[in-house]
Order: sequence, then C-alpha cells, then structure tokens
Amino acid sequence: RGEKPSPGTIYPALKSLKDLGFLSEDKEGKTITYKLTSKGEKALEIAKKRFTRTFLGVIK
Repeated sequence: RGEKPSPGTIYPALKSLKDLGFLSEDKEGKTITYKLTSKGEKALEIAKKRFTRTFLGVIK
C-alpha cells in the first residue's frame, strides 16, 4: 500500500512535465486538465519499453 501524494508533490511534477513539452494543459474555470503531447506519448512508450526490459526477468 502506497502513500497518497500531496499537491505539493503532484503540481510541481506536472509543471515540470509541461515545461519540458510532455504535457499540455487546458483550463476551464477552476479545472485544469493535463494531456500528453505527442512528445509525451513518445517518451512514455520509451519508458514503458525500458521498464519492461529492466523488470521482465524479475517478475518471471
């Protein structure tokens, strides 16, 4: 069981990902929605492949 991340952890991480071009944000009133950009989608695919290569042997 993990701990619930605080807003002080989440929002700086989202800002960093946005500043790096991995996320875009859409503001509607008080609601902010974050979405992966094409750059973010590519980075996620690379990260998933690296994770799988690294941990596949451990899981088996």
